[in-house]
Amino acid sequence: MQAKTFNSNRIILCFILSCLLSTTAQSYHYKKLTIFSSDYVYADRVQYGGPSSVTRSLYHGLENLGIPFNLNPKTEADIGDAVVVLSNIGFLQKAIALKKEKKIACLLAGPNLMVRSHEHNHIAASPEIDTYLVNSIWTKVAYIEDEPSLASHLAIWPAGVDEKYWAPTAQKNKKQISHVLVYQKNSNHQTARSVLSLLEKYGIKPVSIIYGSYSIPQYKQALDQCQYAIFIGGSESQGIALAEAWSMDIPTLVYNLRKFNYAGKNFTINSFCPFLTEKTGVDWRELGELEGWIKAMPLCIDEFSPRAWTLENMTDTVCAQHLLKMIDAL
Repeated sequence: MQAKTFNSNRIILCFILSCLLSTTAQSYHYKKLTIFSSDYVYADRVQYGGPSSVTRSLYHGLENLGIPFNLNPKTEADIGDAVVVLSNIGFLQKAIALKKEKKIACLLAGPNLMVRSHEHNHIAASPEIDTYLVNSIWTKVAYIEDEPSLASHLAIWPAGVDEKYWAPTAQKNKKQISHVLVYQKNSNHQTARSVLSLLEKYGIKPVSIIYGSYSIPQYKQALDQCQYAIFIGGSESQGIALAEAWSMDIPTLVYNLRKFNYAGKNFTINSFCPFLTEKTGVDWRELGELEGWIKAMPLCIDEFSPRAWTLENMTDTVCAQHLLKMIDAL
């Protein structure tokens, strides 16, 4: 009787172990993942913009996780059962056709396909798209305003950064650093000149970076020698350059007018820094407000922890995991 009980217990234990092993080995229910994008930059560290950064992030995040996937397969036979179209309307049209033919199981699209959700003959609202990806909460609101039928199909998914590359070279006493980075993205030269004058007034040495005129290594080097960064830009659906600064443990003071007009639409909700938190920096609208923060930063610089926030919320790996969970929930 004891032998039978022992054998029965062994069978139950083996069954439980096999279930656990099966769950670990097959974390996601799809067989193969395919990414379509026309924005990927294959060179190692070259200048790239937001759309290319999104593709780069997902590519490397999936690699870090050991998830099998392919990018822009040439033949239909190589397309996986789960498809993510990051950019290129032609790719999206092809994926929708395959979904109609039941040749793919789930389809996600965005966030770099269009600015307004009714563009391209309302393709974003196609019923074949299971989830449409947007970068941030304000872009989600804007998409719903233009295309109300999308409300239940939108998901916020920001891209990540490579925290191993975007890492400070050494531990520093930030209070002893006399340089501040000034990042200018738009043509608001008067505001930029006023910011530089303010820094000069307080004996602070500016390091200027102008969007479109720097390489990735140059930006990293500039961040590495600064105490914090002042961003003068415009509307951002996410703000990759901000996340790169945070990963370098650089808090940011961001000019944030919260105004954006595109194709005749004044967006009711907008942000120049959608993922800014109390751990990564502050925003400002007027020069007097910025001046107050310039005086305060030496006193409160240690209250910010931008790299720790980035490691928890916005690395390539973390953001790829978020996307995989969305796919697995479909």
